[in-house]
Amino acid sequence: MLKFARSMLLAALCAAPALSGAQNTLQTFALPGHGHLQLAIPSAWNVEVHQPPGQMPPTLEFSPRAGEPFHAALTPVWPMPAGASLPDLTAIRDQVAAAAKAAEAQSVEKTMLVRELSGASNHGYYFTATDRAPKPGEFKYLTQGIIRVGAVNLSFVVVTNEGQDSVIKSVLEALRGASPG
Repeated sequence: MLKFARSMLLAALCAAPALSGAQNTLQTFALPGHGHLQLAIPSAWNVEVHQPPGQMPPTLEFSPRAGEPFHAALTPVWPMPAGASLPDLTAIRDQVAAAAKAAEAQSVEKTMLVRELSGASNHGYYFTATDRAPKPGEFKYLTQGIIRVGAVNLSFVVVTNEGQDSVIKSVLEALRGASPG
C-alpha cells in the first residue's frame, strides 16, 4: 500500500506542470494615444481585441481554445477628457466596493469581500461573487475589479463555472504582472 501511495505521489508530481496550465505568452496590445499594455496570457486562450473607432479604449476578451467555457474581459480606462486625472486608489476601491454591493442582490454571499490586487508596480481591488440562481448557459462565478497599470486603469470581469479556479488565478496573475509597453 505504501509503495502504491508513493508511486501515485510521484505520478502526481510529474503531472503537476501539465495540470497547472500551459505556458504564458507575453502579448502587447496597442492603447490608442496611450502607448501599449503588455500581458502574459496563457497560450491556450483565444484573445480578441475589440477596438472602437477613434482614440477610445479597446476591450480585450479572453476565452478558451478548448475545454469548458469561461469569459474574461479587460478594458483599459484613461482620463477623458485629456488632462483629467485617473481616480486614486481610494476611489478605485470605492468603485469596486460599489460594484460588489450591486452584485449582492444576486449572489450567494451576503457581504462581498473587496480584496487587494497588487503586483510589483500595479495596485487595485477586486471581488468574487457566486450567482445564487444562474440560468441555463450562464456562468456561476463572477470576479470583477480595477487595477492601476502605469497611466491607465484596467477594469476587468471574469466569469467562470465550477472547477475553473485556475482561470481566475491566471487572470489575476496576468494583471499583477501587466506593464505599460
